[in-house]
Amino acid sequence: MKSYGIFAWALAFALAWTPLGAGAQPTRTPERQAMLDRLSVALPPSGATIEETARIRRARMQDLESQFMAHNAGRETDVSAILDGYALCVATAIHDQSLNLVLTAADLSLSDTELENMIGFYSGPDHPRFSEISERMQRGEPVSDEDRRFVNEQVAEPATQRFARQLQETAANFARSPEGTRLLDTCARAMVDAAATAGINPP
Repeated sequence: MKSYGIFAWALAFALAWTPLGAGAQPTRTPERQAMLDRLSVALPPSGATIEETARIRRARMQDLESQFMAHNAGRETDVSAILDGYALCVATAIHDQSLNLVLTAADLSLSDTELENMIGFYSGPDHPRFSEISERMQRGEPVSDEDRRFVNEQVAEPATQRFARQLQETAANFARSPEGTRLLDTCARAMVDAAATAGINPP
């Protein structure tokens, strides 16, 4: 999977809630496609693993777990294992589709100039600096006013905000599409089959 550093907070939100992908592709000129291909090469590897994404999904399944436990008293370990498998299935689908999602959202929301700026951001020194400062801030470590201002300016860019909104919309649209529904159904059926095999009653 690839991610996009500066927009990581928006991608994390979308990844946590939907089986990502881009759905139908917009019509692109050869020149526009070439720019998106360059962006794909420039994007750094994501720091999030499939297992980490699965943990995010799993942490949001308390209601489903409670429904299972209402019919399977004393089977906490078995129920937890089944839900772990479901979360991992969805996380794998997320990671398989995420780069396509990012490129589609960029195509729909950014002008040629903004897309070139995005490519330049990842190809130059700003992205490593942004990532290093952001990681220190997330760990609660002190950062200089200059570094904090640099990060805030990047996130506050109108193109950044527009891209983040488009990313969430693209993810939500895909989740409602036939392909997105198929991915969810595949994982849901696997969860039901695992429950039946283990003798777990459905909610």
